[in-house]
Amino acid sequence: MVYSFDSRIAELYGVDEAVFIHNLYFWISKNIANGHQYRDGKFWTYNTMDAYAKMYKFWTKKQVRRIIENLSGGGAIYIAAHAISRGINSMAPFGGYYTVLSNRRMAA
Repeated sequence: MVYSFDSRIAELYGVDEAVFIHNLYFWISKNIANGHQYRDGKFWTYNTMDAYAKMYKFWTKKQVRRIIENLSGGGAIYIAAHAISRGINSMAPFGGYYTVLSNRRMAA
């Protein structure tokens, strides 16, 4: 499998985070094109820690959690309030969560 990323995003957030965001770009763009996963005025994508760890065999679930927390804390992605309120964004075992790219720092 070939993985790619935007070097400008890697400079801001790191290479792992840039690879992860590239995946989000793909799925959110697909959801926009198909009119799917629109909620609270944003298009979202959904996946689980297990799924990301299987898709990216070089990342553990713990690494995926760290990447998501770095991106969320840095304002690059949003995690929906309903996902956070269920404890999905905590250090407890993850189920599913929703993310969306933030326009705040991605425009360049």
